[in-house]
Amino acid sequence: MQLQRLFLTFFGLGNSPKYPKLTTMIIAMISGLVILYYMGLETLSMLTVAGAIIALFEINKYYNNTQKESRYTIVIDRVVGIWLMLLIIQPTLTALNYPFVVAIALFVGLLSYWFFDTKKPSTIGWLYHNLKGGLGIITSMLLTAFAAGFLTIVVLRGIHFLFTL
Repeated sequence: MQLQRLFLTFFGLGNSPKYPKLTTMIIAMISGLVILYYMGLETLSMLTVAGAIIALFEINKYYNNTQKESRYTIVIDRVVGIWLMLLIIQPTLTALNYPFVVAIALFVGLLSYWFFDTKKPSTIGWLYHNLKGGLGIITSMLLTAFAAGFLTIVVLRGIHFLFTL
């Protein structure tokens, strides 16, 4: 049970007293960048897929054992979501070469992921609230990551367009 809790709270970040979601997203962004830089795109891809699949089953087991849905301490979905967002924006980052493109991408990516994760607009909210257990959490995370990644790419391409005028 302790190992499961460490996994679901991403080594206890979900239990932090102040801003557990934001802290987790920042640490996930940093760890994702470290994995990308030192181990490559393939490793981050495999960790993201494996993390999503394992999280789906572990969240369900956690809910069955505790008999309650405590979605607030589970933050592994945010970690996997940030990693997926990094995978989505990475090809655009390598294609663009204007000043501070990486810093802008990380800031916009984190901000857009936070917005979609917090507000849960449209289908993201429906998936989160209507699907039970790990399925609702993981599918809403996947959609959040895709929406944040797409929005980040649109912003980066828009800035690139302004620089090329």
